[in-house]
Amino acid sequence: MVKDSIHDYAKALFATTNGLKGEELKQAVKAFAALLFKHNILNRAPQIMAAYEAYAQKRSGVVTIAITTAREIDTKTTEQIKKIFGDMVEATRSVDASLIGGVVIKTEDTVFDASLKTQLRILKAHLV
Repeated sequence: MVKDSIHDYAKALFATTNGLKGEELKQAVKAFAALLFKHNILNRAPQIMAAYEAYAQKRSGVVTIAITTAREIDTKTTEQIKKIFGDMVEATRSVDASLIGGVVIKTEDTVFDASLKTQLRILKAHLV
């Protein structure tokens, strides 16, 4: 028997509920919760919902990025970075002082690392 992943359940929920509203949506979610209970994975509902949200955003063309910098950056800089990735971009920002300088940007499947910490590590590897 093949076990379904969290992402499989998220995709199934999206396919089932896409376009539904009101009572129809309520009944579909209720049936989905019953399915999770039947398969004894109701405790994984928060993870499935997170995967559902990510899948729904992806389907609607929204790109999600995580921006990490050594120091806090302003909104204007954030908007300039977001513009590189398209029109519909959601960004989270975080600060990691260990980067020393520069920026690390993570998308769903790619990491763009332009941090000073990484550049120094690469330089050290070449000098040794």
